[in-house]
Amino acid sequence: MSGFKRRSLHQPMLTPRSTATAWLALLGAAFVSSAALAQNLLINGSFETWPGRVPSYVSLPGGSTAMAGWITTGNTVDLVGGGWQQADGSLSLDLDGSPGPGGVQQTFATIPGQWYTVEFFMAGNPQCGDPVKALSVEAAGFSNTFTFNTAGHSFVSMGWELRSWCFRAHETSTTLTITSLTASATNCGAAIDGVVVEASSPPLVGDLDCNGFVNGADLAILLGSWGLCSDCAVCRSDLNGDCSTDGADLALLLGAWTG
Repeated sequence: MSGFKRRSLHQPMLTPRSTATAWLALLGAAFVSSAALAQNLLINGSFETWPGRVPSYVSLPGGSTAMAGWITTGNTVDLVGGGWQQADGSLSLDLDGSPGPGGVQQTFATIPGQWYTVEFFMAGNPQCGDPVKALSVEAAGFSNTFTFNTAGHSFVSMGWELRSWCFRAHETSTTLTITSLTASATNCGAAIDGVVVEASSPPLVGDLDCNGFVNGADLAILLGSWGLCSDCAVCRSDLNGDCSTDGADLALLLGAWTG
């Protein structure tokens, strides 16, 4: 286990001044930690539920339901065990199986109008193919693309990075889909681990990638969406609600700039 931890689960070091205080602090910390863990709306977000040992990897074809909670899509994905450093637990996914590309999806209960945050660890298989690995995340008509550069990384030092995204639900159930964007069949794609979906507050105005900041990444998303929206209900870059991305939205984003 690599020791990576989600920041929201970190607890401060306890320094109780008495035995009674110590017990209360420990109970309180346990309650907070349990509540935080219970917020994940996904089943098997770290892909740890698997019948048996995975010594190196197991290839799963599209349509497989062998991983609890998940359905695989596309060609194949690889469930990786001892093949490389993990981000969370002892198993993770290479979205380009043997061969890929592939993906995974899971449907879960949601509340119409509620915002949700998606967090996951991302790296890439450094063994072959283009060093820059890409994937898409989709839910409720919203989507975003994420990349990871494997240059300088190896199986013993994967360089896992935490990625964050958000969407607003429209139905009582929503399907999250994570898909490799590899253009052709390879065995080395984007890697994911520790996928979490939680109910959240609406993002900041202009925070189009839902990372808590309004900066150049959001500006790039807005400029890339310039023009009339194809679907007004899921047009994230339309900040003033007129079903187009234009100068008015650019002004709102720049006015909310955090850097």
